[in-house]
Amino acid sequence: MHGRSEGGAGMGTCPLLLIFSNFSLNFQLKKSQNSVLLRVTQYEIKNYKIIQILYEKYLSKIWTILIINRVLTHNHTTNEAHKRIIKTWQNHWDSIPASNKPRNIKKTVSKRAYPENTSRREQIIINRSRIGHSHITRSYLITKEPHPSCDICKTLFTMTHHYGLPQILNNALYVNKKKEKKKKTAPFDHLTKLIWLMFQSGFILNL
Repeated sequence: MHGRSEGGAGMGTCPLLLIFSNFSLNFQLKKSQNSVLLRVTQYEIKNYKIIQILYEKYLSKIWTILIINRVLTHNHTTNEAHKRIIKTWQNHWDSIPASNKPRNIKKTVSKRAYPENTSRREQIIINRSRIGHSHITRSYLITKEPHPSCDICKTLFTMTHHYGLPQILNNALYVNKKKEKKKKTAPFDHLTKLIWLMFQSGFILNL
């Protein structure tokens, strides 16, 4: 690629691709009368030997893998490797059928977000709520009772159902009308209140 002249000296620009462990950067070579300057996005190579090798590769039209020290730092290579691993993992995760429960619950392999200043115990409660485990929906397994149903729509209680019908959580949270006189679904202790507040804010199931 031929450039225009500048100041009486021939000035040419060309793109050169540096590949370092499958990591690519776009380079610009500039030729002046006495030297070849190499400018890199966010970098500038000052080693004349490296510049000379790059320019010779360009002149000979040899596109090869160039491994050059001090062009990419350790952090750049590790960050790029991490991104590629996450991308591969995400592609594999996406290939799993949506009918798979963990896959349906968590759409991405990235870390979950939590409200600020939450304790470890509170994070555990949030995770259990996300996968559908709570006293409201699982206590019947311990008491050997029938699966609780919704008083309003007569469907089975699930965490997703609670999230879709927040007005249920604003009520007294009775298991069903038959047991209304006996007890509520769960005592309003600290854990139940936390789940309740999370549902009201729409945070738990916010993927």
